[in-house]
Amino acid sequence: MPSHSIRRLLLPLICLLGWMQPAHADEPATAAPLRILVYGDSNTWGWRPSLDDSPLPRYADGERWAGVLQNGLGAGYQVMVNGLIARTLNADLPPGVGPLSGAEHNGLKRLDSALMEAGPVHLLIVMLGSNDMMDVLHRSPKQIAAGLGQLVRKARAGTEPYAAPEAPRLLIIVPPAFGDPSRGPFKQLFGPAAVAKSAQLAQAMRQEALRLKLPLMDAGQPVSLKDSADGIHLTAQAHAELGRAVAAEVRKRLAPAKE
Repeated sequence: MPSHSIRRLLLPLICLLGWMQPAHADEPATAAPLRILVYGDSNTWGWRPSLDDSPLPRYADGERWAGVLQNGLGAGYQVMVNGLIARTLNADLPPGVGPLSGAEHNGLKRLDSALMEAGPVHLLIVMLGSNDMMDVLHRSPKQIAAGLGQLVRKARAGTEPYAAPEAPRLLIIVPPAFGDPSRGPFKQLFGPAAVAKSAQLAQAMRQEALRLKLPLMDAGQPVSLKDSADGIHLTAQAHAELGRAVAAEVRKRLAPAKE
């Protein structure tokens, strides 16, 4: 068969195959969102402040500061939340303080599993330290801040090679100083000494972060607990303000890949 005849037969077939290609074949692949793990205590969990000590509903996802963070960052980021009521930075709670065993409340001891569950994690945001100031623990702000070194070493050591193959970047958020816990249900846990320590924690953590060359943000700058009913937990307005402030901080430090 002459070559020009073969070409006439193949041309319709080539056109047909081209028409059958998926419509998105030539579209660029969408970059995967950057994964952020927010690791914290009841203020990350979303506890609503109240003078009542009965169980309270938590703030809705979009009201909590991590939800506001997700909305502020947009589609280039995925915010995952691991918040536990009464979680400390690196201390076991004594029996009778929390509903879980003491070790379960220790943020340092549960960090590995949290990273593996959420992995891969590109940025780890930690806001812990409030519960370490419970009167029963007898810890100074300097002792609490020293726990940052342990937490950083564990995060940077990596965890599981498939679920979390790379050590994440870190951002430490110092929780805001307490308001007036004496009016609410937590007055037995946080007395005047704890309130005084909470006002000193930011400086102690700032010094430790400088030593570790670690990014740090003071939540007490954008928000306050003075208007909190129980003096410990963020109001809805404080959640919104903190979420927006953290979003601005994250955008400065972690830019999503261009599509």
